[in-house]
Amino acid sequence: MEEKEVDLSGRIVGAVDLPKLDVSPYIGRKTVIASCKYIEGEYNGKPTIYAKLESQTLDILKKTDGTGLDLKASLILGMMYLEGGKVGWGKNSKTAAYLQKMKVNSPDELIGKSVTVQTTYNKNKGQDFLTFV
Repeated sequence: MEEKEVDLSGRIVGAVDLPKLDVSPYIGRKTVIASCKYIEGEYNGKPTIYAKLESQTLDILKKTDGTGLDLKASLILGMMYLEGGKVGWGKNSKTAAYLQKMKVNSPDELIGKSVTVQTTYNKNKGQDFLTFV
């Protein structure tokens, strides 16, 4: 594409609200956990690790360039590094409670399990995200 200068005098309005996805049609839908990825990161200067679980594709959203974007529900399960390079989670943690509820011993055993889509609100981003129970 060839570049050309344009005059935007009087047309710049600044930051605007972008359209948000209405997630209500997906709430309560049954799906299956399709993947489990272990992700390393850093939080407050300390190494962290967590399991990111994703559902099957719930829908394919069209992006402005015409390509598709898979819409999936996800769930993060916090974990921690232990001595000797091993990884675990607290006995009274949300991770332990979820694994016990689903009757599995580790996050990767959740692949193939049936779940129900719900939302969670992220107050930092001011929007709902799809997750599951």
